[in-house]
Amino acid sequence: MDSPPALLATLWGSAEKRAGHTALRHGDFSMSYAELRAAVMDRMAAFTAAGLVAGDAVLVLFKPSIGAVVDYWALHGAGAVIVVGDPAATKADWDLCIARTGAGFFLTADGLVPTDAQKKTLPPDCAVVFFSSGTTGVPKAIMHSRGTIRALHETLLTTWRLTPDDVVLGGLPFHTIYGLAFNAGSAIYAGATLVLMDRFHPGEALRRIEKDRVTTAAFVPAMLIMILNYDGRETFDCSSLRTLYSASAPISEINITRFSEFSGASVICNYGMTEIPGAAVEVAGDPHAVGASGKVSPGFQLSIRGADGASLPVGEVGEIAMRGPSQMLGYLDAPDLTAERVRGGWIYSQDQGRLDADGNVYVLGRMSEMIIRGGLNISPLEIEGALSRHPGVADVAVIGPEDPVLGQIVSAFVVAKSAAPGLDAALREHCEDCLSPPKIPAEFLMTDDIPRNAAGKIDRRALLARRAAQV
Repeated sequence: MDSPPALLATLWGSAEKRAGHTALRHGDFSMSYAELRAAVMDRMAAFTAAGLVAGDAVLVLFKPSIGAVVDYWALHGAGAVIVVGDPAATKADWDLCIARTGAGFFLTADGLVPTDAQKKTLPPDCAVVFFSSGTTGVPKAIMHSRGTIRALHETLLTTWRLTPDDVVLGGLPFHTIYGLAFNAGSAIYAGATLVLMDRFHPGEALRRIEKDRVTTAAFVPAMLIMILNYDGRETFDCSSLRTLYSASAPISEINITRFSEFSGASVICNYGMTEIPGAAVEVAGDPHAVGASGKVSPGFQLSIRGADGASLPVGEVGEIAMRGPSQMLGYLDAPDLTAERVRGGWIYSQDQGRLDADGNVYVLGRMSEMIIRGGLNISPLEIEGALSRHPGVADVAVIGPEDPVLGQIVSAFVVAKSAAPGLDAALREHCEDCLSPPKIPAEFLMTDDIPRNAAGKIDRRALLARRAAQV
């Protein structure tokens, strides 16, 4: 056959150089790189036979599986535009994805099924469309090329230091860029072994780490917290782990320390967005900068901007702007939004943060989520970090409900490690020792769980609704 697209060239190379090396493992079933290449070629031929031509958009509803990995790479090989939908969404959501992208096919377990969608003209180099979590409104359709996806993989080979000798745990959902491209895609691109889980469960993750000798994985902070709170975690052998990767949401320093002490693995942090993944990645093996969410990756630039768009000096707080090789093509059918978010080649993140002289980025939170109490801007992340250091706290989230006098107040939802009378008083005393008075929560609301979206980010709108019903 003809030479594979550049994105698939390393997969073909792995199949030639290490044909018998395990590419995928799901439960007790394994697939070598030679078998993976053969399966990808078979699926490419099947897609062509079903009428797919390069540039056609295909809606996929991937769940973590060997078949999903094969189909993902085969669609790239066939030159399709992969429209990544959420398998847990409703049919109305899927129909909207098809209509918005003009997807001519819907990929099912039986193969490609034609749709009646009116074909749309996408950018000629568009290869993947991811949808944002929609926590601020209608999900944004974010377009990437095979070149930007390949740039992400190359960045992670450098920063995450992935090699063919790594065994990567795939515990993230496949409808996010973090799970599909960042973690699973980069593992295959590196020629490593990818160990798949149907869905994340702390006990099953620990079993896979022990049985498959997992060396590294990309998690969201909630996954690390679930493992730290899992009874019997000490009985598992985690000695194979070298690095755990944390991204998509902030993680507290206390949980970084607790996980490293438990597992023996270092925790490295990443800051980026679906619009520009991998922009700031701490290098595996290098010391973690306390409080940092990542370090500017090779080939990328970060800048802190003031309200007027001007660059601010090192250490100043402002909006984080980024640019680099994994940068999106733009938002589908939203030129005004693209122009608003991408200015002068820089993607404006709508996150507040600061940068130090060494390139470490410190994220203070979404600008829209800042709590304004009596005219003072308060970062929920700062308060969450302070509360997470209390030994009685298993998980925490902070919101800013409206107040007729102060505008907003600080409200903390707390998941306790165990039932303890007087915990709220102890938490207030703890906060008095590490926070200024305006930042101390006005209320501590005990809860069994903190709602999060598929990317692991706190659903603060759900918490505001929960608080309204509870208070």
